[in-house]
Amino acid sequence: MADAPRLIEAGLAALRGGEREIDLGAVAECDSSVLACVNEWRRHAARLGQGELKVINAPEAIRRIARLYGVEALALG
Repeated sequence: MADAPRLIEAGLAALRGGEREIDLGAVAECDSSVLACVNEWRRHAARLGQGELKVINAPEAIRRIARLYGVEALALG
């Protein structure tokens, strides 16, 4: 996904601003790189000591990919 670097940066900026919830509802195009973004955000939130990151409104397509990899509960909680 060509927008993955932009998506990562947007999420990191939100986390630095104190957000603890990431809304994926606006993600129209997705592949496994979205899972990489979520994992990066979770690592960053942990480094900041922000606790558990909540991911909401994940598109069904990314949920299917997460299920395929066996990481739906871990990645999308």
